[in-house]
Amino acid sequence: MFTTNTLQTRKNEPRIYKRNFKIDLLRGFSILFVILLHLNIRVAFNGTALGEMLPQPLYKLLFWSGIYGVEIFFTVSGFLITQTALSRYGTPRDVKPADFYKNRLARIAPLLLLLLAVLSLLDMMGVENYVVKNGSGATLGKALLAALTFSVNWLEMETGYLPGAWDVLWSLSVEEVFYIAFPLVCLVCRRHKTLFVFMLALVIISPLFRSVWFTASEFEERNNFACMGAMAAGCIGGIAASSGRIKRNWIPFMKIAGWILFASVMLLRPTLYQIGLSKIGLNFTMLSVGTALLLVSWWHDASSGRNRSIIGLSFIADMGKHSYEIYLSHMFIVFGGVSIFESINNSSDASIYLLYASVLILASIAGKLLARFYTDPLNKYIRNLPLTRHKKA
Repeated sequence: MFTTNTLQTRKNEPRIYKRNFKIDLLRGFSILFVILLHLNIRVAFNGTALGEMLPQPLYKLLFWSGIYGVEIFFTVSGFLITQTALSRYGTPRDVKPADFYKNRLARIAPLLLLLLAVLSLLDMMGVENYVVKNGSGATLGKALLAALTFSVNWLEMETGYLPGAWDVLWSLSVEEVFYIAFPLVCLVCRRHKTLFVFMLALVIISPLFRSVWFTASEFEERNNFACMGAMAAGCIGGIAASSGRIKRNWIPFMKIAGWILFASVMLLRPTLYQIGLSKIGLNFTMLSVGTALLLVSWWHDASSGRNRSIIGLSFIADMGKHSYEIYLSHMFIVFGGVSIFESINNSSDASIYLLYASVLILASIAGKLLARFYTDPLNKYIRNLPLTRHKKA
């Protein structure tokens, strides 16, 4: 969900940040899966002629992969944050927490605060789909406190679903708690190898928090410990990428292994469930490890000058560039589109196709506009602020 760029360096030259098309494309598909899930829940696509024509694995991939999209986001985020931090600071012991936190604040806070202000206003106005009170103890005050303390996932474990535009904040809560700890963990680990071992331990134990210790409800899977494995897998990839020790002849094998793991989870879900991997949470581990392998190989390709775009997929990659803005704002467009669709009272296939296409296009436009005129300028402004004020002589 972050617009961190791929880092390229050459000897005796300044560090140059350049976008990685394939990583943007992966993020674009991830946000696409999230939007399609939220639309499909409200206006089912499987009743249309096109929906009935789609093979079941492809239908599930497109319309029931929202949670997998979030898992991919976690891994990509862990990879980019770690790779950028280690490339910038050199070693884990040299990471500067104050500088790291300022950069995270610059990226996250402007849009988050704007979103909370708008959601609070809509709640107080009693606008349908935006009122927090759900009969299980959730209130506007609790939701605001949870959002500002990055604990929306824990609030939903207690109260159940918040309204859709609030619910998306659960994953942001998971991410930001991880990144509050990240620079401190780097300082404690001090070396690449120690940080690698620590993150590997998180990858290994995270399935237990999904299949053994937090199993009371579907919301239990949103606990920080269950999700940290995906971010830790991304961190391991970031460590590998920043180390410069990945040999060229390893890359094809990393791509093959990555695609096998990735495709198995995304396309063979019934099989993974039948053999028991999904029941113990290893399907998410497979997905995050496969994603991390692909990220490392794509980073290596880009650093070697192979970063070409793919014809016909630029729209999806463009969504990936603004995935954070789209993720936090898309529910407004989903609710608006569904409301208009229901008011017209025309459930023809053509109307459903138009609804889906319109929401995707408008969500992409909204994300791009938010980035260009709001989040990017404020991000740049806050990053350029000095951490301490110099006293005048």
